[in-house]
Amino acid sequence: MKPEDIFEIVSISLKERADAWEIYFSRGRGLKIETKEGKIENFQPQESEGLSIRVITGQRLGFAYTSQINPEIVRKTAAKALENAQVTERDEAHRLPSGESLPQAPEIRDQTIDSLSIEEKIEIALSIHQAATKTDPRIKKVQQAKYQDGLQEVAIFNSLGVSGKAISTNFSLSCVAVAEEKDTSEMGWEYQASRFLSDLNPSRVGQVAAQRALERLGAIKPESSYLPTIFRPYITVDFLELLSFSFCGDNIVKGKSQLAGKKGETLFAKQVNIVDDGLLPKGLATRAFDDEGVGQQTTLLVVEGRVEGFLFDTYWAQRAGERSTGNAARGGFQSPPLVSTTNLCLQPGNISPNELIKTLTKGVIITEVLGMHTADPVSGDFSVGAAGLLVKDGEVVSSLTGLAISGNIFDIFKRIEVVCSDLCFYGSVGAPSILIGGLDISGR
Repeated sequence: MKPEDIFEIVSISLKERADAWEIYFSRGRGLKIETKEGKIENFQPQESEGLSIRVITGQRLGFAYTSQINPEIVRKTAAKALENAQVTERDEAHRLPSGESLPQAPEIRDQTIDSLSIEEKIEIALSIHQAATKTDPRIKKVQQAKYQDGLQEVAIFNSLGVSGKAISTNFSLSCVAVAEEKDTSEMGWEYQASRFLSDLNPSRVGQVAAQRALERLGAIKPESSYLPTIFRPYITVDFLELLSFSFCGDNIVKGKSQLAGKKGETLFAKQVNIVDDGLLPKGLATRAFDDEGVGQQTTLLVVEGRVEGFLFDTYWAQRAGERSTGNAARGGFQSPPLVSTTNLCLQPGNISPNELIKTLTKGVIITEVLGMHTADPVSGDFSVGAAGLLVKDGEVVSSLTGLAISGNIFDIFKRIEVVCSDLCFYGSVGAPSILIGGLDISGR
């Protein structure tokens, strides 16, 4: 069935029975190819299709979904949403967005996904493996090399005039390489993702995974110290994701954000500029509209360390006396929308990481953290395991293992001294390397 046909059926089914209603439709297909030791280990086509219906009646919200799409099931799903609304609490903040003109979004569909053959996709996965093994004789195996793609169609209609349809693609490559020397072995990884296949570099993915494994060989456990510390981009991304919790409007209203009531205050280092950009060219979360049909936008969150804005969907904007910033997102058609980031980014600076390393008399580069899921997003406190590299007189001299770092996420962003130029996105979150003036590094 076409989304427009579903719209017509739901419109007739809910006429004069609901104050407002919405349908969210998604259809997707994709392919995952995993290789191990140069052979195909997993070849997995993926398909999904489904819709959800939200209704508001008497200030009560009802929700229901189905993965079976035919006229009879659609009508039953609409009736179930109405039924579910009868057992929810009244809330005057329940709203659906009104129809409005949507922004012009960059292209988000790569036609390559339809023309690329299965054999060519397999060759991409195998080429990642080959690039890793050719990097150095100490790369003894490639635990995994993966190619994945997806095509998704999304449509949103509601009774207040919202109408949005979009088709998008995504591609990702990843590799886990293993380096061995004497009696030790170490793993390294790399990941790239984009809306467009041409932005990805299979050879680079394999080589970087191999290099990260190699640099970890011969690691030592240092004494505890307090040193200038560089976070690589993917480490900065981990910390930025933790910080993003405090910019979400639901956490602001619930009192779970340390930033509540602090808009306009300078709470972070002057070098910190953070933006949520739903219209970022080639961004994995880029689209003209969010998951309830509101136009996505560019929202400044931090400007030169000063808190400038927060993120809202329609419901939490109503609760906060704000307007939606186009930040409603769903985990799939089975879920109602929640507040989330789109393309979140710590803006890059001008110095390269290599130039920064040369300025250090002694310091540490953090290359891995373990246990970020244990960090407290409300307080910002964290204590995680880590691995890294020791820098002396501007050069990397050894690999470090058995480290632990702890602190507070708000303090970390307050004490950033340098933001580098090597911006990288991992999924829909991007960041460059950063230098923290001093960090407690626990060793032996």
